[in-house]
Amino acid sequence: MDIQLLRHATLVLRFPGRTLLLDPMLSAGGAMEPVANAGNSQRIPLVELPVRGAELDQLLAGLDAIVVTHTHRDHWDAAASSLLSTQLPLFCQPADTGAFEAAGFAPRPVGDSLDWGGLSIHRTGGRHGNGEVGRKMGAVSGFVFEHPATPTLYVTGDTVWCPEVQNALERWRPDIVVVNAG
Repeated sequence: MDIQLLRHATLVLRFPGRTLLLDPMLSAGGAMEPVANAGNSQRIPLVELPVRGAELDQLLAGLDAIVVTHTHRDHWDAAASSLLSTQLPLFCQPADTGAFEAAGFAPRPVGDSLDWGGLSIHRTGGRHGNGEVGRKMGAVSGFVFEHPATPTLYVTGDTVWCPEVQNALERWRPDIVVVNAG
């Protein structure tokens, strides 16, 4: 297994025979308005992608699937929607199915778990925050990836510590955990 951080929450995950793009935010640096109520006026993404032009095209052409934890624009942006092939399998939380269908994709919502060509994908819960802020931020998922030839990987998604994260750690006992933390 190989995990490559592109920026923010955007990861390339390589398993034997499978390459996945997780939470693609593919816009040019500074192309989007600042995050509302973030306490600063910095346009996002804060940095450029480390791959551009032909190198980005090659990376995208080599993908086998897309995984999206939730549809906030820092995990799925307009550039991702336009650059990624609608023919790729797109794994997501059930709550986001309609948004991906509207963008021309054929999403494959992960209820609890599914097997995809030797790779098991398990969806976990999470919470963007606590109280009213957490509720307003909407649904978010994490994903656990299991392949017989690699360590078990858990990507938490955007979440604070909560019972859903604790349960995922206890249930799947991952070897590697990637946490979106700031």
